[in-house]
Amino acid sequence: MGRTSPAEYRLLVLGILRMQEMHGYQLAEVIESHFSEGDVIKKPTLYDTLKKLEVDGSVASRDDREGNRPPRTVYSLTAHGEQEFVGLLRKHIGTYRGPDPRDEVALMFLGVLPMEETRRLLEIRKASLADTLAREPEEDPHHRGALDPVVKRRLRHLRAEAEWLEEVLAGLTADAEHDTP
Repeated sequence: MGRTSPAEYRLLVLGILRMQEMHGYQLAEVIESHFSEGDVIKKPTLYDTLKKLEVDGSVASRDDREGNRPPRTVYSLTAHGEQEFVGLLRKHIGTYRGPDPRDEVALMFLGVLPMEETRRLLEIRKASLADTLAREPEEDPHHRGALDPVVKRRLRHLRAEAEWLEEVLAGLTADAEHDTP
């Protein structure tokens, strides 16, 4: 995933709060459990986003106390937050973002390293990708409904990356054979 924008943080937090009010720690757990990359939003950024949403009137907060526990701030979506959520959702669904440019920077310079080292590093990348694919369920009852398109999209991207890596490695092998006298 590329750099996440503040608008995407807002969309994520508002969307989750639209389903259910919760405190910040619960929000962090929901995000972590539904995204394979736990760094979608770091906790400090999450809490900063919640504060900004509250200042803007998109979320409301209240203190909740259970037994002897310290009070927790519980956040809920406001009518203004619902409007913001729908507007952000429309904007983001209608916008395509290409591959992560952070990967492309290093890939532009593949020819700098010796061929064998490049091949070895790409093989390591391929193994890492295979591990990631193995952990991604084809069907997961927890991802039915709203998350089903996300899971299917992620699998498709991972498979396309694996196919691309095979092509690059095959090209490196062909180049090495061509250069060998």
